[in-house]
Amino acid sequence: MAAVIDTRVIQTAIGSFVIGTDRLRRVESAFIYDLEGGVSGDDQSSLKMLPAFIDLPTGREEGDALALDFGGTNVRARLYHLEKGIATILGEAARPLRETDRENNVCYDYTTAETKPEELFDFIAGIVGEAVGGNNRKSYSLGWTFSFPARQDRLDHAELIVWAKEIAVPGVEGQDVVRLLREALDRRDLKNITVKAVINDTIATLIAAAYSDDKVTAATIYGTGHNTGCREMYVGENRPAQLINLESGGFSKLMQTACDAEVDARSDRPGTQLLEKMVSGRYLGELFTNVVASAVRGDRDEVPADLEDRLSFTARDMSQLLSAETVPQQFNVLAEKLAPVMGDRFSLGRAEIAALKGLAEAISRRSARLVAATLSAIVKHNSKAGEIQPQTIAFDGSVYANMPGVAPAVRAALDELLGEDGKKIELRSLMEGSGFGAAIAAIM
Repeated sequence: MAAVIDTRVIQTAIGSFVIGTDRLRRVESAFIYDLEGGVSGDDQSSLKMLPAFIDLPTGREEGDALALDFGGTNVRARLYHLEKGIATILGEAARPLRETDRENNVCYDYTTAETKPEELFDFIAGIVGEAVGGNNRKSYSLGWTFSFPARQDRLDHAELIVWAKEIAVPGVEGQDVVRLLREALDRRDLKNITVKAVINDTIATLIAAAYSDDKVTAATIYGTGHNTGCREMYVGENRPAQLINLESGGFSKLMQTACDAEVDARSDRPGTQLLEKMVSGRYLGELFTNVVASAVRGDRDEVPADLEDRLSFTARDMSQLLSAETVPQQFNVLAEKLAPVMGDRFSLGRAEIAALKGLAEAISRRSARLVAATLSAIVKHNSKAGEIQPQTIAFDGSVYANMPGVAPAVRAALDELLGEDGKKIELRSLMEGSGFGAAIAAIM
């Protein structure tokens, strides 16, 4: 089967991913509408607006604390020492939730519907134990970055609302995950570890950034998943400002392309997390794969029905394609996924390579512009009582840090929407800030 890529399919898809200024402003307005609806308790808002039960740090927090980060493909625990604004890592352990060997045989997988809750939380507790070197004598406070929608009524209690990021472990939704972790720590004779705070990764990143920058007002996770947290200024009469987890990945007032609709339909939870499926690293590769498969399939019967699964381009593949400076380098990135599927007659011309690189650019640029529209909406929402003040928005995540063109595209779209006020907004990258923020929260 010759690898004939129909570039007309790709060019049509590229056009569908373009978002002009007018459409971008409509996204911004819809996000503001849902922000205000979420604050007032409107059930029609697609933003959950979950209170974090914690405010910004003073910058003077000191001591030892454990940080547990569980919110994506990996689980990481770190033991921090904080003193005079400086954090030192005293111990660390990390494991992926799913691991395969070189032949892609599954060694273990704690994400599936066959996984028992006790198995997942025993796995997590084991990583925490490694971070403290198995020490079960010294007392430790633990701050937990739990990056899934959760219902809280206090800082050390969180009921999982719904899994995201393709995790499907049954028996956890609706349960207090702090209790499940405490029970797992007890089973491992780690009763000396006390869970003091459970916060979302956006809130943790917000706290970490604010530890050294008092102008920080919002933080965005822009990697495998996507979400934003901010200091909400308008929470009603006689209520102080507080940190809010927007669960912005669930924002739904968006215009989907045919490709978006197909990726959504193939996901574990169709109809949910629509913004996340259009902007996050977990799904950018799937969007790219969907278009490539359509361009390869055409109207030929010999193409396998599971072509998307066989190709499986990732956000990392897209980053490598966009980073490749020469046509041979770009060819190598694409051939790694296409050649095994196409067989001996595989070929790829310059026009096809250019079209595929343009597709990666279009998908990633749309992602950046949509994220920027939500951030501009937050800035305007929190500035409605006066002019926009100088402020910092913190970013954590691989897409913002590593995908070529994404950070400049976010900056450009913010300036496009905010005009001269865009100069007042500083964008700050803070890699792995969520773990540090959890440790600060445990001390707070």
